[in-house]
Amino acid sequence: MEKLLIRTLNGHTSSVNSVSFSPDGRYICSGSCDKTVRLWNTETGETVRTFNGHTSTVRSVSFSPDGRYICSGSYDETVRLWNTETGDLVRTLNGHTRWVMSVSFSPDGLYVCSGSRDNTVRLWNTETGETVRTFNGHTSCVTSVSFSPDGKHVCSGSWDGTVRLWNTQTGLAVRTFNGHTSIVNSVSFSPDGKHVCSGSDDKTARLWNTETGLAVSTLNGHTDSVRSVSFSPDGLYVCSGSADYTVKLWNTETGDLVHTLNGHTRWIHRVSFSPDGLYICTGGYSVIQIYLNPIMTWTNSRDGLFRNQTDFFQPKIDSLRAANSSLGQFLPPDMIESALHFSTPADFMKKQ
Repeated sequence: MEKLLIRTLNGHTSSVNSVSFSPDGRYICSGSCDKTVRLWNTETGETVRTFNGHTSTVRSVSFSPDGRYICSGSYDETVRLWNTETGDLVRTLNGHTRWVMSVSFSPDGLYVCSGSRDNTVRLWNTETGETVRTFNGHTSCVTSVSFSPDGKHVCSGSWDGTVRLWNTQTGLAVRTFNGHTSIVNSVSFSPDGKHVCSGSDDKTARLWNTETGLAVSTLNGHTDSVRSVSFSPDGLYVCSGSADYTVKLWNTETGDLVHTLNGHTRWIHRVSFSPDGLYICTGGYSVIQIYLNPIMTWTNSRDGLFRNQTDFFQPKIDSLRAANSSLGQFLPPDMIESALHFSTPADFMKKQ
């Protein structure tokens, strides 16, 4: 599966804690222990801009829905808003009294939520920089936060081993998801808002029903802490990054392990799907890696086929498009012949 690793982005001088695709997929932003936020061109792999200002580790980054701003959270206890185009600092949000571990933009871009070592989740007004609401209830560090697609709820994961669902209007906890036996490192809302995925030091990822609060499935397979989880844009898959150096892809309906991506040589701190679902980006020790999503290799529409990867799919994408075989529309030339010997895409990918 080495063929799925298409690009490695080098530039940070210490661990990469967070990665996020821009809404149009043209850029990636990253946050690092080197105290910087970087903006990368996904096609060239080059650094477009470096945002300096944080005085300690940058733990989390997030793009605004329109891509005009980047939000970052840091161990310096601040949340910062940056202008993507100019690199200028727009606003510093002060209020947390310990490390800021996670940040997330609301779907309308009017708010940012943050989770902190001070055990709270905060909701901020991006225009004024003021705290709108503080969510209290976790008994330990809040490691991860995620907005629901409709913006009405925020989910949070914590060192206290729980996942909590909050009402953004009232600030009250709607539901607490219990089941993990250790620290929760990451949470992510499904695109339809019906499920939440969480990753934990107990080496599992779990899928939860947001209406009932019950666990839908437990994703077993990692041999070390699950550091990050992310839903695919269609909600059919979840990817998880682990301290076991792997990224795993899971079917959300069945809970089955679909694929394992290898390439990192140390912990994987963050995983993120591209907006079109074609790529999976990972952040680890000082490097960012971009993989082709093996599932989308087979299912993506022809018009969107690997638009930035002509250098990888040698020699000619055009010749594949002209091929009569449907497999030829989705595979690099050296895979076509072997692919024809398998009845399903899953069978073929297992052999690679």
